[in-house]
Amino acid sequence: MKVFSQITLAAMMLMFISACGGNKSGKNNDNGDCIYTLGGCGSAYSDGYSYSNLNSPYSYNGISVNTVLGENQCQTGPQRMQYSAQVTLPYIVQRGDLYVGVTSFGDVAVVAGNGSQTANFVAYLCQRGGTPVQAPATVNLGVATRCQFKTLYAANLQFSSGEVALFRFLDGGSSRGAPFSICR
Repeated sequence: MKVFSQITLAAMMLMFISACGGNKSGKNNDNGDCIYTLGGCGSAYSDGYSYSNLNSPYSYNGISVNTVLGENQCQTGPQRMQYSAQVTLPYIVQRGDLYVGVTSFGDVAVVAGNGSQTANFVAYLCQRGGTPVQAPATVNLGVATRCQFKTLYAANLQFSSGEVALFRFLDGGSSRGAPFSICR
């Protein structure tokens, strides 16, 4: 009887988890990728936040950001969550301009210009013990690089756990210490 009640309890928990696993507070973009909000889409890890295998819709000069995502592997596994925010810059970022930066932890960030001083900051974040609490206050961009994307030199993204994602330029290599294939 004890085994039956344990199996019943486990089955009920599984039904509850799968019923709650829908897209309750997250939303999907046009590509079906999860746009991060607490408890949203994707497959939940034990920290309660949503992560999934994401593809980036961004490319520059025919090269996809997915190349960087594939080469800058997360230290905690293959899944990421997407965090999007607007950042205000002291200069205009032209529509179509794309700046890419990475962390040694495996995160990848993109700043996409829209022809104004407000640009889209999109971070593909590896699993960690917290959620982003606000957009980076300072984002430094540049064009001098050996890589085929423009450079996101520096941006710091603060997490609720106290951790900070320190984004840097691609020239420094991937999270595994290897040079990126898109860099000379």
